[in-house]
Amino acid sequence: MSDASPVPLDQATLELLADMEPVLRRMGVRWFLIGAIARDLLLPETATGNFERDRLNSIRLHHRGGMLADLIPFGDLATEQGEVHLTRPSVLTLDIPGLLEVEARIVSHQIADRTCYTCPPEGLLLLKLLSNDDRPERTQDLTDIRLLLEAVFNIAAYEIATEHFDLFDQYEGTSNQSYGQEIAGHFLGRKLKSLLQSNDKLRTRILTILRKKDDAIWSAMARGLNDAFRSPGI
Repeated sequence: MSDASPVPLDQATLELLADMEPVLRRMGVRWFLIGAIARDLLLPETATGNFERDRLNSIRLHHRGGMLADLIPFGDLATEQGEVHLTRPSVLTLDIPGLLEVEARIVSHQIADRTCYTCPPEGLLLLKLLSNDDRPERTQDLTDIRLLLEAVFNIAAYEIATEHFDLFDQYEGTSNQSYGQEIAGHFLGRKLKSLLQSNDKLRTRILTILRKKDDAIWSAMARGLNDAFRSPGI
């Protein structure tokens, strides 16, 4: 687990986390944030009475501040096929690939006096690729991927320059407007390869997703995922 610099969150989110984290800690539940909150952090029925269960969605809680929190079960609760089966209040099967791998590399964020956990950039990329493949109509996933790559080229500039410096020779930067995103995509592809080294099935699925799109940036991610490169950082 690595540390990240403090990032401000809106008051409603802070209140939700302040109410939820102690409950999860007391129950011994391992947790980390995905989705929009994780994206924002990476880019600079309980007894408390603060939550209510959704009557139809068994994994959704309504916070007293108006926000919704989806609790996605994974890990020991999943089958060997990566599925979680719930029965109350209605039968629900969740397909949750990637979360167990992502958990091994969670990133900590210190916010005021509280520590929150999110997936790393390559974990967020993994989940966004899977989400868009499952629901292509969700164009926000594509927007988030683009923003992530733009941010990573700047945020991870030192790591790229020192441990992945060969990438600068692989991509033409003179007239290529997507130069930085292609390098960031290849860089995150290498990170994804390391993340998925024990899950060949998921790695193959991600490669298939990336190859569906005739796009230089997605091709760069696929090359990184296939790369034989070995960095001391991954």
